[in-house]
Amino acid sequence: MTAAEALDKMADGTAAYHVLRSRLEGTMGAPLEEVAASEIGPDYGFGEHTYFRIAGGNDSLAAVLAEDLEISFGSQVLAVAQRGKRVVLATSAAEFEADAVVVAVPLPVLQRLDLDPAPPPPVLAALSELRMGSAAKVAIATKTAPSLFRRQDTDIPAWYWTGLTAGGSIRNAVTGFAGSGPGVKALMSDPVGRLGRAVPEVGLVGEPAIID
Repeated sequence: MTAAEALDKMADGTAAYHVLRSRLEGTMGAPLEEVAASEIGPDYGFGEHTYFRIAGGNDSLAAVLAEDLEISFGSQVLAVAQRGKRVVLATSAAEFEADAVVVAVPLPVLQRLDLDPAPPPPVLAALSELRMGSAAKVAIATKTAPSLFRRQDTDIPAWYWTGLTAGGSIRNAVTGFAGSGPGVKALMSDPVGRLGRAVPEVGLVGEPAIID
């Protein structure tokens, strides 16, 4: 059963139903007709929770973790092969040999990798059928500090929020997130308008920062 079918069975036309459906589709990054009902769990941000960001950007965490690592950029990994007790990693620039390799890559990269030995048939079948979801985030500065809020859109699978600075004051900014192809397309077609409607009490300033 798909998530859409499960929701349709309890559809009552109330605002709460539309909020739930919009939230789930945005979080999954795909139309609920393509999502198994069993994938919907309790970890979708409902209820009262406190969320944290890293001052200076989340990429600063990865930068610190990588300080003591030797990282090779610009080398496309082409194949991973087991050779006896060793593993050979072939890239577009060179070959590397090691006792073990941890393969941690996005799905599209994994789908094109030459793996020897090949994964078991059930894994290969899953790799051939799965696809990445779609998501986009937009942020824009505000002329003055907005109120602290989080609001779910029911027109499209998107939500909007404001947040605090490291010092505890409200940032002069509003952010929006959309999931699934239709949601991303709708947000990208009018990012300033949608963010502006989310914070009508304050004016927007400058151009939006967009990650699609």
